[in-house]
Amino acid sequence: PHARETSISRRLDDGDDDTTDARGTMRRGGPEELPLLNKPANGKYGAKTLDDTTSTASNAVNAGDAILTALHGQRNKVLSARVNNESMQSDMDVSERRMSRMACERCVQRYIC
Repeated sequence: PHARETSISRRLDDGDDDTTDARGTMRRGGPEELPLLNKPANGKYGAKTLDDTTSTASNAVNAGDAILTALHGQRNKVLSARVNNESMQSDMDVSERRMSRMACERCVQRYIC
């Protein structure tokens, strides 16, 4: 154990940029271990990911607008149907009263005649 500590100490002290990840695995540092945004390929990947995300968000907004427009149209149709139903109900009530009067008039005519 002591010899191992010494070799690790030497490795850490020799000027290399070794790092330990979350699992405790030693990784070699250096220019290839710079933050992701410093690499041109990663910058392009980030830009593409941002463009894809923006496109997806835009598509979601457009779909949401279309859904809201369709729901608004359906709401207007339902309200119109309610108004028409109330109007028809009123007309039916008037017709029923007229038919009742006509039936009563017939009854009266039967008894008179």
